[in-house]
Amino acid sequence: MAEVAKSAEGRLLLSGMSKIGGIMLLNGPERYALTYTPQSFTVLCNEGTSKLSGLAVSKNPKLYIASVDGHPTYVGITRQKMQARLRYGWSAACTHG
Repeated sequence: MAEVAKSAEGRLLLSGMSKIGGIMLLNGPERYALTYTPQSFTVLCNEGTSKLSGLAVSKNPKLYIASVDGHPTYVGITRQKMQARLRYGWSAACTHG
């Protein structure tokens, strides 16, 4: 059985999405550093605070990319605040796919 890392680091890149006429526009990006374990996560923004802000706390649509060692590991779209979206992902029981 493989050992589970105690903690790891990755990056989160966010872009806000808006539609003008028939054209989809991306705003941003905002970048965050992630430190995580299988049970929890913490974020660090470029300004040195441990809070999500800007696009991450809006309920507007956003495209996000999670990466580890510079390689994308997850790409998603959500209208949720990123704190809620990340918390939901970390608490998933993986019983439905």
